[in-house]
Amino acid sequence: MMTPMRLCNLIRVVSRVTQMALVSTFFLVSSSCVSKKGYFVGNDPSAKIVHINLKTDISKTISISDICSRVELVQLDNSQEALTDMTKIVSVVYAEDKIYVLEKEGRVLVFGYDGELIDVFNRGGRGAGEFNLGTCMAMNEQIRTLEILSAFGGIYKYDAKNCDFVGLDEGVSSHLRAVHSFFPINENEYLLYSSSNEEGQAFYFNSSDNEFKFLGCQIPAWLSGTAFSVTGHPYYRVGQDIHFVQKFNGSIYRFDPKEIKLLPYISLDLGENQITEETLDPDKDVFYYERIFNSVSRKRATSFNFVSESESKLYEAFLYKGRINYHTLVYDKTTGEHIVFNKTTEGVHFIPDYIRGDKMFHITNPEWISLEINDKVPMDEESRRVFDNITEESNVVLIKYTLK
Repeated sequence: MMTPMRLCNLIRVVSRVTQMALVSTFFLVSSSCVSKKGYFVGNDPSAKIVHINLKTDISKTISISDICSRVELVQLDNSQEALTDMTKIVSVVYAEDKIYVLEKEGRVLVFGYDGELIDVFNRGGRGAGEFNLGTCMAMNEQIRTLEILSAFGGIYKYDAKNCDFVGLDEGVSSHLRAVHSFFPINENEYLLYSSSNEEGQAFYFNSSDNEFKFLGCQIPAWLSGTAFSVTGHPYYRVGQDIHFVQKFNGSIYRFDPKEIKLLPYISLDLGENQITEETLDPDKDVFYYERIFNSVSRKRATSFNFVSESESKLYEAFLYKGRINYHTLVYDKTTGEHIVFNKTTEGVHFIPDYIRGDKMFHITNPEWISLEINDKVPMDEESRRVFDNITEESNVVLIKYTLK
């Protein structure tokens, strides 16, 4: 399914992207001795502490069947109009009945969970109902609008049924120059993340009365606006709660809607495998941190880039012992037990993504599928047929896990 040349190119791209993310981690933590405006540092004693020893806890006997009871593959529509690629995709919304995919240029593709293309609309531009530089997309569940955040702070709202433009909220732009992620709480309230803002990164905004509040997460001012400060989409919902993940160390915070603050929830204690300010020499340039990339990343856990959570379990994928060598933590919130593994016994990675109920949904490129699915993974006949027919020219593939 993947030629050696294509695989080499993929590794080069992923390696470089991951390297930049890790340099970001180094800078973030090397400044962690500064604690201003509620900057989150260390293991908060009010959080649940998960103690992890990466020298003894990494299991080599975990099967994909230990994590989920079913794995399904769905090939998204292969028609020319439907074709997309993970390098083009900015954000994905897994709604109850549809999957919405936002591309960099403003095109939105709407798929059914059976892979069928339902609709395509393009809102990139400068006209009415159009936006530039969409950075994040979310479903506002209270009013059933599909909302797209512009990097300049505009929140563009579209009817979830027919994708018609229904309104624009520009209130955020009066407070922040650039916004990179958001999460709708209800019709008027939002959580925001701005990686380039010098005064802080996590915020609350109420469009009905223009209330704006700093929630925490402070990175060095000189780092703001660089590629190293981008943290992806840090907010997600678990039941009725909204959680925030601090991606340089995997700490989880719970949003308190009454107090309008982020409260410590789960913190990871990795002991000697944790990045601390003592790990790195301060006040060095970017090239210094790039040079020590290999030695540090092989000894310490970094870049908790993939985090998701069900009612009972927390899933986090992080880098350890190599640039693109993801390890996965599964923490049982009820029993307090955890497992850590690099690959399952089937020889694949398990990368956390969006969870609803007992289902986890994950979209990946066809040339990357072998990293997560192979012929040893138990699948039904239809999923096996999909897997056997994937080629480099195929559209992106939806993986559906039924979690245990």
